[in-house]
Amino acid sequence: IRDRRGYGRFLAELQHRGELDPDEGPADRATPERLAAFIETLRASLAPVSVTIMTEALWRMLRLLAPEHDWTALGKRSRQLQRQAQPVRQKAARVQPAGDLLTLGLRLMETCEEVALRPKHVMTQYRDGLMIALLICCPVRLRNFTAIVVDQHLTVAGDAWRLGFAASESKNGRAYSVMLPELLTPYLDTYLELHHAGLQAIGRAKGLPEASLRHLWLGCRGGPMCANAIRHQIEARTAAAFGRHVWPHLFRDCAVTELVDIAPEEIGIAAGLLGHARLETTQKHYIQAQGMAAHLRVQELIDRLRQTPPDDGAG
Repeated sequence: IRDRRGYGRFLAELQHRGELDPDEGPADRATPERLAAFIETLRASLAPVSVTIMTEALWRMLRLLAPEHDWTALGKRSRQLQRQAQPVRQKAARVQPAGDLLTLGLRLMETCEEVALRPKHVMTQYRDGLMIALLICCPVRLRNFTAIVVDQHLTVAGDAWRLGFAASESKNGRAYSVMLPELLTPYLDTYLELHHAGLQAIGRAKGLPEASLRHLWLGCRGGPMCANAIRHQIEARTAAAFGRHVWPHLFRDCAVTELVDIAPEEIGIAAGLLGHARLETTQKHYIQAQGMAAHLRVQELIDRLRQTPPDDGAG
């Protein structure tokens, strides 16, 4: 599976560069120039160990798909990267099915009044559930996730909600805009009307500025949560549920892993999902459309998996 992911990511990169020709075979497609550009793209967005894993997976897959071709140079490059890499985190063991993360978020919201005893704890449990559910459906970077402001980044669009960031607010310098899944609409409405409003009241009682109370994620004292506080809550909730914590950035891996495992034919939209697509300025509208399609497709796949009973092996 990992080898397939490496090749799938390479294909996604070619697609978003406008260089993916379906009539080309693997040997013709994986030119030295394209392979070098792909590795540099990985190095710009992933930890060194992750780059090594992806490059080695691509090398193994190409050897399988085109055994007659000489892939020695790519193999040497993979080993060179491996020697240079320093482990950052052991992510593989902590990746959770995206459907399980969504279910956890919904369960935290739906049971907050049953489990939490104090009103403040009810509000914060609901908030944490929404954070987990929203982040797995729209796995944005933690910096953007932390900065969400109601009526600025989170806006009403008809009967649904839209999440968007200006190009100046995005790491890759591109505007970001997606519709949140309809599944989350009632939960988000409830949070804003009841729990967020309750946290705002705490903040007002402490004399906090009104501008700060427009942040989507408010702490138990009414003020905006910082990135570390959000990370702590997400890790604590996931650790309690799964026995191992899932940090916010890993949600991006969980979403793409789900996509590749369930619908490998959809790998072309993975770069749009994570905001890694790099096209020329004349293609900016195409990029935005791909990103929207990626989020909608992943949200659909996650929800479908969540509703599918597990196979217990019974005949």
